[in-house]
Amino acid sequence: MYIHIYSIEVVIMDRVFTNLNLVTLKTNTPNTNDGYQIIENAIIGVTNGKIEYVGKSCSDILHGHPDVTDCANALVTPGLIDCHTHLIFAGNRANEFEQRLQGVPYEEIAKQGGGILSTVYATREATEDELYHSALQRLEGLKRDGVTTIEIKSGYGLTLDDEVKMLRVAKRIAELPDIKVSATLLAAHALPPEYKDRPDDYIHLICDTVIPHVAKQKLADHVDVFCEGIGFSTTQCERVFNAALEHGLKIKGHTEQLSNLGGSALAASMGASSVDHIEYLDEDDFVSHIDTDSKEFESIAADFFVDCSGARGLIINQTYKIGWTDISNIILNDTALAVQVPYANEQQPIKTHTVSTAQTAGWIWDIGLQNRRGVGHVYS
Repeated sequence: MYIHIYSIEVVIMDRVFTNLNLVTLKTNTPNTNDGYQIIENAIIGVTNGKIEYVGKSCSDILHGHPDVTDCANALVTPGLIDCHTHLIFAGNRANEFEQRLQGVPYEEIAKQGGGILSTVYATREATEDELYHSALQRLEGLKRDGVTTIEIKSGYGLTLDDEVKMLRVAKRIAELPDIKVSATLLAAHALPPEYKDRPDDYIHLICDTVIPHVAKQKLADHVDVFCEGIGFSTTQCERVFNAALEHGLKIKGHTEQLSNLGGSALAASMGASSVDHIEYLDEDDFVSHIDTDSKEFESIAADFFVDCSGARGLIINQTYKIGWTDISNIILNDTALAVQVPYANEQQPIKTHTVSTAQTAGWIWDIGLQNRRGVGHVYS
C-alpha cells in the first residue's frame, strides 16, 4: 500500500529485513550488462508476504510498526534457478558409479540394462505418492542452497501413464508456495524395452498420443529429447519437436552428450529454448575438449572449462584465440591457489559433491576426484 504525502513515497510494511548487503542484477549503465551490483546497508520491506521495497536503508519511507529482522551484515542474493533437473525418480544407480570409476563407458552400462532403463523400471513400480515424497526430500536440499525456481523433467516412465504420473507429481510440487516449477516432457529419453528395435513406433506413440494428452492436460511447458546414438536420431527428434510445436509446447534438447549428431543445430533451427550437455558440440567458437601433453589424458572433454590464468586468458584468449572479454574489474575475488591432494588409500570414499568453505575474503573448495582431491583457495 502506498500513501503519497508531500511527494514522499511512504510504504507501510509489516516485516523489514535490515543491515544486509544486497546483490542485485540491476545494471548501472542502460543497455549493458556490467555484472552483479551490491547495495550495502540495504533493507527489504515486506507487506502481506510480498516484497514492497528493496534498496538503501532510509527511515523516511518506513512507517508503522513492522517486525524487524537484523540480518547481521549478511549477503542476500536473488533466488537461484536450476534449469535442468531429474528430480522425480525411484531407485538408485549407485552400483554404476563404481563401474564408471573403473572406466566402463556409459554406453556399455546402458547396454547391460543399466543407465536410464534401470531407473525406468523402478519408477514404473513406484506410486505417485512415493515419487512425490521422495522428490520433496531432494527439493529441500536444493532450497537450502538457495534455489527458488526449478525445471523438472519426466523421462523415467516411457509410457503414457507413467510419463503423466511423473508430470502430475511435478504439478503437485508446483503448487507449493515457495518454489516455481517449469515442467518438461522427456518421453524421448530412451527406447523402452517393449519397443526394442522399433524406435519409429515409439516416436509415433510420443507424437500422436503422449504429446497431445500432456498438452491438453497442461502438464508441461516444454518437450525435451535425447538426441544420441543410444537415444534417438535427428530425424526422430525433429518429428517430436514438430509435434510439440503444433500443440503449443516449447522445445529443448539433450544433445551432443556422447557424440556429435547435429542435435544442437536442429534444436536451434527450430527455435529451442535451450540445449544441454553439448560435450561434443563442434563449433569454431566452442571449446569441446582440451589437448594435453599427458600420455594418460591426451584429450579431455567437458561441459565447462575455467581458464585459471584469470585476466591473462592464456588458454581462451592467447592459445585458442576465442572471443574473450576481460571482466576483472567486476570480479570480487581475483586470485586462486590450487593444489592436488592424494588420497590416503585407493578405497578411501570420494565425496559426491564439492565442499565449499567461506573465508573472510573468498572461499576454499574441496573436490573429490577419481585419484585425488582438488583443493583450492579463491580470494581477493
